[in-house]
Amino acid sequence: MIQGLGEGIYPSFCRDGWVLEAGWDHWSGDYLYATSVAGDDLLRQLFAVIEAGLASHLPVDRPG
Repeated sequence: MIQGLGEGIYPSFCRDGWVLEAGWDHWSGDYLYATSVAGDDLLRQLFAVIEAGLASHLPVDRPG
């Protein structure tokens, strides 16, 4: 990892025509950034899986 005062860069993830840049900064925290359409699609799919998993653990408002 390369680290500065308010940011850092992690190794990139590369495979089959997509690249995901990884890092962190003091505004957003940790992040993944796609540099291609294929990478964007991969991040959308990853987000959908994570979102579905989180939704199953969120409390449900019940009248009462």
